[in-house]
Amino acid sequence: MTTLLLDLAVLAAVAAAAGWLMRRLRQPAVVGEIAAGVLLGPTLVPAHVSATLLPAGPRSAVLALADVGLALFMFLVGARLETGRERRLGRRTATISVAAMLLPLGLGVGLGLARVSTVAADDRAAFVVFMGVALSVTAFPVLARILRERGLDRTVIGAEALTVAATCDVAGWALLALAATLASTASWHIALLPVYVAAMILVVPRVLRVVLDGRGPKDRTTQLTIVLVGLLASAAATDAMGLHLIFGAFVFGVALPRDSEIRGWLIAAVEPVTVAVLMPIYFVVTGLAVDLSGFGLTAVGLLLVVLLLAFGGKLLGGYVGARAGGLGPLDAVTMATLLNTRGLTELVVLAAGRELGLLDPVTYAVLVLMALATTAAAGPLLTLVARRGGRALQPVTGDHDGVPPDVGNGVTAPPPVRRATRTPQESER
Repeated sequence: MTTLLLDLAVLAAVAAAAGWLMRRLRQPAVVGEIAAGVLLGPTLVPAHVSATLLPAGPRSAVLALADVGLALFMFLVGARLETGRERRLGRRTATISVAAMLLPLGLGVGLGLARVSTVAADDRAAFVVFMGVALSVTAFPVLARILRERGLDRTVIGAEALTVAATCDVAGWALLALAATLASTASWHIALLPVYVAAMILVVPRVLRVVLDGRGPKDRTTQLTIVLVGLLASAAATDAMGLHLIFGAFVFGVALPRDSEIRGWLIAAVEPVTVAVLMPIYFVVTGLAVDLSGFGLTAVGLLLVVLLLAFGGKLLGGYVGARAGGLGPLDAVTMATLLNTRGLTELVVLAAGRELGLLDPVTYAVLVLMALATTAAAGPLLTLVARRGGRALQPVTGDHDGVPPDVGNGVTAPPPVRRATRTPQESER
C-alpha cells in the first residue's frame, strides 16, 4: 500500500507540474500530462527502472484508478451534453458538420485499409472503422474552453462551431461503438446490447427523475451515491459486453434528466477530483504506454502521413463545408481551424482502441503524437488566423458575467450569441 500511495502521489505531482508548465506556455494541460508520461515511459526509462518505480501490483491498481477517472470524466461529458443542440442544426451548420466529418472520416478509412494487414483478420473491419473515427474527432470540451478564453463564446461563429463539434462528437461516439462491437468476441454479450439500450432510454431516465426530483431520498449525499452506483454499473455493463466502459459512463450521463434541480450540483460534486486528480493521472498513464524507442524510418513516415491526413482532412473538410454554407474565406478558415482541435476526446478514443486490441504499439504511438500535435497547434493557428485579419476571431468586448462557467469546461449551451466585432484587434492569444 505504501508503494501504491507514493506512486499515486508522484504521478499526481508530475501531472500537475507538467500541466502547469503547459498552461504557462499557453497550451492545454493535457499536452504536458501526456508528454510527461512519454518521458517517464519506456522511451527513456529502462524497463528494470520502471518496474522498480512502478511494480506490477501498484501498476494494476493505478491503471484501475485511472479507468475510474475515465468513467467519471465520460459521465461528466454525457451529463453536460445539451441533447437539444443537434436538433437545432441550421442549413449552414448541417453542411459544415457533414463536410467536417465525412472528409477526415474517409481519409481515416483509407488509411485503415492501407494498414489493415497489421491487425488480425477478425479485427480488420473494426480497425478500418476505428481509423476513420480517430482522424475525424473534434474535442468539444477543448473547443468550448478555447472559445471562452478568446471571447468567442458569444459570437455566431463560436456558437456554430460548438454545434458542429457536438454533432461530430455524437457521430464519432456512435462509430466508435460500432468499431467496438465489430471487435468484440463475446457475441452472446453483444446480444444483450438492445436490452441495455432499451433500459437506458426507457427505464433509467425515469428512475433517475424519481431519485433526483424529490420523490426519492431527500439528502444529496444519498442521491450522489445512487448516481455513482448507477454510473459504475452502466460502465461495467458495456465493458462486460466487450465494448468499453466509456460508453456506459457516457450514456448514463446523457440519461440524467436535463431539468433536474440538482443536476448541476451532481456535476459540481464529481468534477473537482475527476479533473484535478484522476484525469491527469489517466493521461500520464496513457503516455507511459507510448514507446518511441523503436521508432524507425517506417514509423516516422507513418507519422508524417497521419499528420498530413489529420490536419488536411479537418481543415479542408471544415473549410469546404463552411464555404458551401455561405461563410466568407477568412471566416471559413476560422471555422476549419476551430474544428481541428482534438485534445481529450482524441486521447480517450485512442485509449479505447488500444484496450480493444485494435492498435499495435507503433500505430498507437503515432496517433498519440498526432493528437498532441493537433492539440498544441490549435492556439497558435487561431492566433495566426486572427493576425491575418479573420474578423470572427476578434474578442467580443463587454460584460462576461452572464456566461455560464460550464461553457469553459465543455458541454453546456453558450449564452445568446451576437455578431463578432469588426474592430481590427489582435486575439488575446
